[in-house]
Amino acid sequence: MGLAAPEVAVISGQRNPRMLFRYMHLRAEGLVPKLNQWIQ
Repeated sequence: MGLAAPEVAVISGQRNPRMLFRYMHLRAEGLVPKLNQWIQ
């Protein structure tokens, strides 16, 4: 969805960034389009 980690933390109710990253599973196929957009 293009949300930043702090935005996801607010939405999900996580108080600690470490807990957010424990449950947030990034996939390479989701990152590639964002990286391509950033590079161009």
